Amino acid sequence: MSDNPAPLIVMPPVCPKRLGVAERAVALFTGAGLLLVLLLALAVKPDPSGVGTHEQLGLRPCDFLHRTGYPCPSCGMTTAAALFVRGRVFGAFVTQPLGALLTAATGVAFWVCLYIGITGRPVHRLARVGFGTLTVVIVALAAGAWAWKILIHRGILRV
Repeated sequence: MSDNPAPLIVMPPVCPKRLGVAERAVALFTGAGLLLVLLLALAVKPDPSGVGTHEQLGLRPCDFLHRTGYPCPSCGMTTAAALFVRGRVFGAFVTQPLGALLTAATGVAFWVCLYIGITGRPVHRLARVGFGTLTVVIVALAAGAWAWKILIHRGILRV
């Protein structure tokens, strides 16, 4: 006989327990923070150059861009977020693909936190992707988005 447990398909489904008040409060607090990020993106006006929108929040201009003439990996993310929350999704992806994806993920995470906070049902069962896989995907997306931003900024690609 084998020491392996029965396959998951044979096992009865496990009903997740409801979360307590503290966990629900954390979810709602996290959701409020995510909503604040989206509202900040709505409060700034997207810079037509594709960079520099963050300066409206009192942040300094990008030193990397100033010194090298090339955008840094995060150049254009605030602009992409500002475009995305205004419904200009294509413009957000053209400006900074990773910034657009992160803004979309922020919106989804807000709704997930709201769902958890209101219902008390955990949703961790929906996230079956391993940490290593997620890390590789994020690094690949970031590298691709940075390359895209450099090509757009330098005028090599025209969209």
